[in-house]
Amino acid sequence: MKSKWVNRLIALSMTVVMAGSMIGCGAGNDTSSGTNEAAGSEAGGTVDDAADTSDAGAGETEDSSAGKDAVTVVYNTNNGDMAKWDLEGLYDGEINWVGYSENELDNKILLEMTTGAKTFDIAITQAAGAKQFGSLGLLEPLEPLEDMDDIFKGNVEQHSLGDDLYGYPLTGDAMIMYVNTKIWEEAGYTEDDIPKTLEEYGEKAIHLTMDSAGKRGDEEGFNKNDVVQWGTMYMGGSVVGNPWELATLSYGNGAKYIKKDYSNNTCEVVCNSPEMVGTLQFIKDLADAGAMPEGYVGYDYNEVDAQWISGKIGLFINWPYLLDRCSGTEMEGNVKVYGLPAGSTGKSESCLGGWSVNVFKDAPHKEDALKLAKALASAEADYNYCKLQGSSTARTSVLERQNEEYKAAGEDILIEVNEAYLASASAGAEMDLAQTNAAATDCQQTAAQYINMALTGQLSCQEAMDQLKVELEDILAANDYMQGN
Repeated sequence: MKSKWVNRLIALSMTVVMAGSMIGCGAGNDTSSGTNEAAGSEAGGTVDDAADTSDAGAGETEDSSAGKDAVTVVYNTNNGDMAKWDLEGLYDGEINWVGYSENELDNKILLEMTTGAKTFDIAITQAAGAKQFGSLGLLEPLEPLEDMDDIFKGNVEQHSLGDDLYGYPLTGDAMIMYVNTKIWEEAGYTEDDIPKTLEEYGEKAIHLTMDSAGKRGDEEGFNKNDVVQWGTMYMGGSVVGNPWELATLSYGNGAKYIKKDYSNNTCEVVCNSPEMVGTLQFIKDLADAGAMPEGYVGYDYNEVDAQWISGKIGLFINWPYLLDRCSGTEMEGNVKVYGLPAGSTGKSESCLGGWSVNVFKDAPHKEDALKLAKALASAEADYNYCKLQGSSTARTSVLERQNEEYKAAGEDILIEVNEAYLASASAGAEMDLAQTNAAATDCQQTAAQYINMALTGQLSCQEAMDQLKVELEDILAANDYMQGN
């Protein structure tokens, strides 16, 4: 069965990589390029001038000065330049950092590793990566760290298969709600008006929307074709954040993509439930009312960031990293954060994200790679990484250390972010669609496709979720995921 997984994933990888060049280009902060970037440096060093190599992929750069004994780490450039990560005193070997955009990373790993290229030693992968690549037999099971109790339990579980740990948790993630205080106050709203439910969130988003004549979205005469300020936004379809945000909103309404029975190793695709279809319709209704920027369906993360920091969005549900993007922009000093609004169940439930450090089973420098992996996952390295990238930690000790520093510096907003994040992470759940082992990439990209078909009116929300159900059932069966055996 493993060969079936590999063959399907290689075919998928080839298709997506070829299609990736047609996806909208990135925008936003300097460290999140929409093209492939790679650089090499020694641990804790700076990025040397990189030069294209003759066999590099389109837009890819590599450091030709990296030595043959260097441990090669592949990562997502949307997380910034990892060669700037301070690892001084934690690892003294040479590291070759190789970066790809989010849309290409998983597919590049699959193509490289399943074809026996043995190019990479370590990968920094998103939440589903450890289970996905581990189930394919591509990853080395890892020894538990001495301080595993310091890491949030949910983050350990989502990078494990049974008793086998395939990813050392590096960052955690759970969605929170952002409020543009300038737009909020101009609308006459106060702290007491912060939306506590999704219904209130939608009502506020409509009111915060404004056309060029100053008419609000709930006023007579509002022109939704001439909007200059939007009440909210949804993550674009060219990133896997698309089905993740739908999951977060849907979980609060009691919906799931997939119900899993671990005791019998079976699952049921339920993405066409009234609760999930209704949640998708909620998003589409806001967009159709003019409360979201035109073209949002095609955004990648950089374009999502660019829209928010433009200062023209009122409310947004996103990951904690977004606050860091506000520095030096129109949004600096004009943002507050809160816990998620509750759905029809009376509670909110974010899907859990985060990134982990994985070591490939066929790593050409496995011994050094295992040492480096432990160094990268240490509390000190985690603290340095989160400080560099503005990421959320997966460790209690790092969160406490951050809050002490924020309190001393009078950075109340950062404490608020951590508190909102911790609340979401504590009540969060695994992203059922992504945690499907070898089927993870296929499931997420297929879901994004049908979500976008609904949001663009090609299919009704019910039709899109009905068709997605059939597609997901086929994908899970082909990959032998929880089929009762």
